[in-house]
Amino acid sequence: MYAHREEFPQHEAALAEVTRLAEGPRRWGLPVFVLGEFVRVVTHPRVLHPPTGERTAVAAVQALLDSTSLRVLNPGHDHWAILGRLVVDERVRGNLVYDAQIAAVCIEHGATTRSHRGSRLQPFRGPRRAASRQDLNHRSDGET
Repeated sequence: MYAHREEFPQHEAALAEVTRLAEGPRRWGLPVFVLGEFVRVVTHPRVLHPPTGERTAVAAVQALLDSTSLRVLNPGHDHWAILGRLVVDERVRGNLVYDAQIAAVCIEHGATTRSHRGSRLQPFRGPRRAASRQDLNHRSDGET
């Protein structure tokens, strides 16, 4: 959203980061959930004034999807187990479940860095701590 909308103070940095990723040779990923969420947020009249038009929002997503280095991250076989583990272990509730869902698909695909709210790439962590697929097999309360 910050890369898309010029009125945000993070716009220039976010646009530079997205452009670097989209035009660069290094593989990068977007969880499938954020594609629709982007369109929902930027076209919402209560969020942005004026909202982005539907065609413009869809075209912005398509421009990202046209990047040859982009990989859309879809939930796989382990997604629910990872998401459930994050929800329980991190006590995730309410609207934060959406963030945990994104974290789970990233963990499942082995993501190592993230960009969030227009920031530079940072080491990837789940909602509150680093997590991995190996975490599925170990719990502190003895549950498996």
